[in-house]
Amino acid sequence: MNTYVEKVTSQITAARNVFDFVVLKDGRVLAINEYNAILYQNMADFWSGNIKARPHIDLTIPRIPRTKSYSVEFKRTSYVTFQIEAEDEDQAEDKAWNELRNGDYNYDDADWETNQIEVKE
Repeated sequence: MNTYVEKVTSQITAARNVFDFVVLKDGRVLAINEYNAILYQNMADFWSGNIKARPHIDLTIPRIPRTKSYSVEFKRTSYVTFQIEAEDEDQAEDKAWNELRNGDYNYDDADWETNQIEVKE
């Protein structure tokens, strides 16, 4: 039977990294650690420390981001127009505020301010 593998070994580097090596019959070496499988020309190429782009397979599992629960609050501005009978603008505004507070307008659920007062003729 013809096989491509010459031998399989394991070694610990000086930096305490553990590698498994698959030495192929043509002399190339597949160095495998917990992060990558990297193809080198030979064992001398691996031990040379020469950093260059080499064929490799990334063995890391993508990290799944942990999610958190958030409460998001939005500020709502509403516009409501009231038709008010009054003697002047100040009285009309006071009456409109009372109508807003006492009516079914979700007074506490919005930002309210006087936008304009017009006399209707």
